[in-house]
Amino acid sequence: MKNRLKAAYHYLMGINMIINQQDLADKMKYSRTSISKALNGYDDYLTENFMTNLGNTFPDIFNSDWLMKGTGEMLKNNVNINSVGRDMAGTIVQQGNNIGGHNLNIADPAVKKIIEGDRIEVTREDCAGEMYLQKINGLKTEIEGLKATLKAKDDAIVARDRTIDALQRTIDILSGNKQGSL
Repeated sequence: MKNRLKAAYHYLMGINMIINQQDLADKMKYSRTSISKALNGYDDYLTENFMTNLGNTFPDIFNSDWLMKGTGEMLKNNVNINSVGRDMAGTIVQQGNNIGGHNLNIADPAVKKIIEGDRIEVTREDCAGEMYLQKINGLKTEIEGLKATLKAKDDAIVARDRTIDALQRTIDILSGNKQGSL
């Protein structure tokens, strides 16, 4: 059941029906932790009720026999990766290779066969890559800012060390003068 859940999860991500585990949790009305534990195969979470709820959450996509028993095809007869997506309201719509306003790489063999044994692969060229790129660029900017802050602090430490050295020399000189006058 774990492999079927993972295949369904990756398929939903591949067609942009969900973005991440939290998105699936929101749609199924579960916690993200429950989704994570189910995806990892925890028996208390990956139950027949869970799989039934997954099928009920996406009734137009998944074959319930496949979800529950692994028999038949993953997708209902009228659904294929070239024809399903969602509009802004989340309603399933037909959009060809353009799913949810984003392009799926349908020519990729990994997309043609969603599950192959225990290996699951879905590739897509969509806004998720752009979103991650934006996050990476934001983190790079933050790192540069932290580097500048660190350099400023290093410079302040060097200046304080110089001040301490100068004060120590002054103390040594003054101490030498006092000892010389005794």
